[in-house]
Amino acid sequence: MGRMSMLGLALVAALACTVSTQEEQAQHPLTNMPPSGSVQTAFILPSFPDKKFPAGGLVDVVVGLHNEGSEAYNVSLIAGSLNSPADFSLHVQNFSMAAYGEVIGPGEEASLTYKFVPDARLSPRDFVVALTSFYTDSKGQWYSTTFFNQTVDIVEQKKLVDWELIMLVGLFAFILLALAYWAYTTVVGWGWVKPQKKRAKRAPVPKQQGPVDLDEWVKGHPYDQYMRKRNTAIKK
Repeated sequence: MGRMSMLGLALVAALACTVSTQEEQAQHPLTNMPPSGSVQTAFILPSFPDKKFPAGGLVDVVVGLHNEGSEAYNVSLIAGSLNSPADFSLHVQNFSMAAYGEVIGPGEEASLTYKFVPDARLSPRDFVVALTSFYTDSKGQWYSTTFFNQTVDIVEQKKLVDWELIMLVGLFAFILLALAYWAYTTVVGWGWVKPQKKRAKRAPVPKQQGPVDLDEWVKGHPYDQYMRKRNTAIKK
C-alpha cells in the first residue's frame, strides 16, 4: 500500500506540473508583462496620423528605440492589443506578435516597423490600443516598454465600389419591374385593358421617278413597225 501511495502522489505531482507548464506556455506576454528597462521609445503613424484605424485594414507604426543603459538589449518581439475604453483589462483583440531579434548597444538607436490589423467585425467606435516592445539583456532577463497606449477611432474601411449598395439598387429595380408586370397582367386579365396587337408592316411602294414612256416597250417589235405604217397612211 505504501508503494501504491507513493506512485499515486508522484503521478499527481507530475500531472500538476504538466498542467502548470501548459498554462505558462499558453499565457500571452501581455497578461503579465516584465518590468521596464532602460530603453526610451517614440513612435509615428505614417498611414493614419489622425489615429482613425479602418476595421479590417492594415495599420503600420514605426517605433524608435534608444538604449540609455550601460549594456546591450536584444529587442525580441512586439505585441499589441485592442482594449475596451471603459475597462482596459478587457482585451477585445490581441494583435499578432512580431519577432525581430534587433540588438541595441549602449547609447545606440534602432527603428522597427510593427503592423497589425483591427478585426473587420469591429463596430465603428473608440477603443484603446496598446503596443509593447519586449527585450532581454545579456543575462536573459526580460524587460518591456509600452510605446503606444492611446484611444483610437475604429472606422469603416473605405471601398472603391460599394457592391452592397449596387446589389440593393438592382434588387429594388427588379422588384419594381416585377410589380409593374404583375399589375399589367392582372388588369389585362380582368379585361380593363386590351393588349395591343402588333401591326404587320407593309412593304413600301417604290416612288415613280417620272412619266413612263409606253413607246419604249414596243420599239424594235413588229407592232412598232405596224404602228409606224398606220400613222404614215393616216397622215397621207
